[in-house]
Amino acid sequence: LLMTATLGLSSCESFLSENPKDQITEEQAYQNSTLLYLNTVASLYTQVGANGGGAGLQGTDRGLYDLNTFTTDEAMLPTRGGDWYDGGLWQNLFLHNWGTKNDLVKGSWDYLYKVIAQANQSLDKLKEILENNPENISVPKYISEVRAFRAMYYYYLLDMFARVPLVTSSSVAMEDVVQSERSAVFNFVRTEYYGRITKPVAYFLLAKLALNAEVYADDNWTDGTKLDGKNIKFTVDGTEMNAWEATIAYCDKIKNLGYKLEQKFEANFSLKNESSVENIFTIPMDAN
Repeated sequence: LLMTATLGLSSCESFLSENPKDQITEEQAYQNSTLLYLNTVASLYTQVGANGGGAGLQGTDRGLYDLNTFTTDEAMLPTRGGDWYDGGLWQNLFLHNWGTKNDLVKGSWDYLYKVIAQANQSLDKLKEILENNPENISVPKYISEVRAFRAMYYYYLLDMFARVPLVTSSSVAMEDVVQSERSAVFNFVRTEYYGRITKPVAYFLLAKLALNAEVYADDNWTDGTKLDGKNIKFTVDGTEMNAWEATIAYCDKIKNLGYKLEQKFEANFSLKNESSVENIFTIPMDAN
């Protein structure tokens, strides 16, 4: 009886052992430069255009785009009977009547930090690989690109929420996470090294930072005083400029790379708009 029971346990143990065929080991995921790029850098870009509710930078419902748009006069959502009323969700957005439990506020916060956490994990892995192999010429480029990507997501947090935790490593314990002043996040995004995310995207972020510098660099916007953009300095190609001069300079850089507004606004919403001269995340011009 004892022998039978032992054989039975052994058989059951073998039967329950999992060997998933749709997964690869960590060693396999990073075994060459192509796979390393795909699993630490390219995987981040899939988060930009995610199609789930509340995910993606824009284009999905109940996400960052809606929070940016329906809180202004830029758009309004018609309600027919109970259809699209959604318990007053959209009406409260327009009336600026929301709290931390609002779907769009919470969803946008969760989405942005989820992608930042993924970027931090990629950076930690890339730095570990570089420490073990300092001669690797690909990894420093990948690190620069991930830092640039992460800076873009911190820009959206800075823009939407002002004071936010500035976390730059996946090893930071939750109890060590602290809220940073808006100016600290502003300076982080402004000085973060911009890598291969494409030059126009970097210029777009820097132009946004310069244009809104009076707000982003002000940690107390209720004291009745206001910063002056003329006194906030940026360095563009080695030349010191104030915020307004820098905004123009960065916009000129985007224009010089061949980007411009489409002649027909509706062309941006066509099914196949891959060739649009407004698509700044692609590389249709000589940008790199």
